[in-house]
Order: sequence, then structure tokens, then C-alpha cells
Amino acid sequence: MKLNSSNLIKKNSLWNILGAFIPLIFGIFTIPFLVNELGEDLFGIIVLIWALIGYFSIFDLGIGRSLTHHISIKIGKNDLDDILNIILTSLILLLILGLIASSIIYIFHSSIVDGIKINEDIKETSLKKAFLYLSYGIPLITISVGL
Repeated sequence: MKLNSSNLIKKNSLWNILGAFIPLIFGIFTIPFLVNELGEDLFGIIVLIWALIGYFSIFDLGIGRSLTHHISIKIGKNDLDDILNIILTSLILLLILGLIASSIIYIFHSSIVDGIKINEDIKETSLKKAFLYLSYGIPLITISVGL
């Protein structure tokens, strides 16, 4: 069966909508369980890290969208010569941005954590580790925007 552009748009739109709503449905059932099992303080740490991951995914300075735009233009013109160079350059830039952000979080994680009002035991054990792990993951987050 050959898909025309209208059917292709409908199919891809459906996948995008499902991609947004399926996690929401799982969240409705799992978040109350997480809050109950972890407690409000630990769940608050998870929410904080989720929010920071979301913020770092937009700190690609538009490189991810620009990459998509330029690659689609190249493919549309059947000019496939420079695509690999464009992709590699973009991913290297995203890696550099991720490493800069990661270094900032890694260097200042103690100061950031000290500014958060939370139980001291949780602050020393969980929150500092969470920020360290976040700093390790930021380069992966920024590169994933390009991929």
C-alpha cells in the first residue's frame, strides 16, 4: 500500500500524539505510587531533575532544529555530499555545549544543592548525587537533541 502525503501526515501526527499521551497515561498511574513509596522530598528531587533535563534539552541554541532543516533541504535537492559533515559538525557543537553545561553543574553542584531547602540527610545523600549524575548526563541530553 502506497501512502500519499495526506495519509503520511495523518499517520505521523497520530504517532506524535500517542508519543505525548502514552507517557501521560502512565504518569497518572505511576506518579502517586512513586510519591507514596519515595516520599515527598525524594520525589521532589526527581521532579527537579526532570525539569532540569527538560531545560538542558532546549539549550542546544537551535542547533538541533537547524540541523533538521538543513538536512531536509539537502535531501530535497538530492544533494547528499555534505550531509555527513553537517551532522558531525552539529553533533560536535552539541557535545561542546553539553560539556560546558556539565562542567558548570559539576563544579557548582554543592553550591546549588546548599541553596535548596530540604532535609539535610536527603540533601547530603540523594540531592548531591542526583546533581552529579545529572552533570554526567547533560552531554548525552544535548547530543540527543541533534540525533
